[in-house]
Amino acid sequence: MQDIPLRSPIVTGPIQRFWKPLEALNEAVSRIGRSDYSARLRVRSSAEFRDLAILFNRMTEELAAKEAILEAEVARTAAELTQARLKLGETRDALHHQEKLASLGALATGSVQAALS
Repeated sequence: MQDIPLRSPIVTGPIQRFWKPLEALNEAVSRIGRSDYSARLRVRSSAEFRDLAILFNRMTEELAAKEAILEAEVARTAAELTQARLKLGETRDALHHQEKLASLGALATGSVQAALS
């Protein structure tokens, strides 16, 4: 029996058929890890890789949708916090103004009592 060289098409063909989809998956997963949800895998004819690509692409679409929902929620919460902070500032200013009026009233009352005595 004759040995088949490692670089022969008989050996490299099957390896490439499995290696390339795995490289593509690795690259796509890295992109997803960097929040790049546009990463997609090409759907190929091999049943295993085709099913994996379909599921992966569906997962990235769902992740992108969920991130968009979270970003909208964060923006809404930030706007609510800004409004609450402004209202708190207005309330603080009004309280400070009332304290000044109370002090002025106490001073006026003391002056009137002193004048009457």
